[in-house]
Amino acid sequence: MSRHGIDVPQLCAAAHRSQRCGQPRSPTSAFASEPTGILPVIPVVVCFYLTDSDWNNGKPTAAYQDVTSSYQDLGSNSRGANKIRNTRNDDRVYLRYYDQYGVTYYTCLKPNQTSNFSSNATVTGVRIDTNSTCPSS
Repeated sequence: MSRHGIDVPQLCAAAHRSQRCGQPRSPTSAFASEPTGILPVIPVVVCFYLTDSDWNNGKPTAAYQDVTSSYQDLGSNSRGANKIRNTRNDDRVYLRYYDQYGVTYYTCLKPNQTSNFSSNATVTGVRIDTNSTCPSS
């Protein structure tokens, strides 16, 4: 998926490699090959991983980056994802999903947070919002 000439999944993969979109690793290993005092540009995207294997291998299957006022329907590379990582520092992410009975729910993902979904839930939409906090439940 390319938005505005940017290869968003490529950015997400870069975020995963730089520990912004994946499992935490030691703080020194993330930038070990970088010269002292210079950090790489870290993309701010919402990364989707269809399977645990995708997550474990640091291979996001889709990513979204645009702030929107309504939900974006997910495509085949993101719909039903097992894990979703919000690498954005200041923006919350709303996720729309339904359960095994077809009941629709909404949840909020804080900045720099990961959400896990079971096989009983299917994520169907994403909305990126400029507020950084999620409303209290």
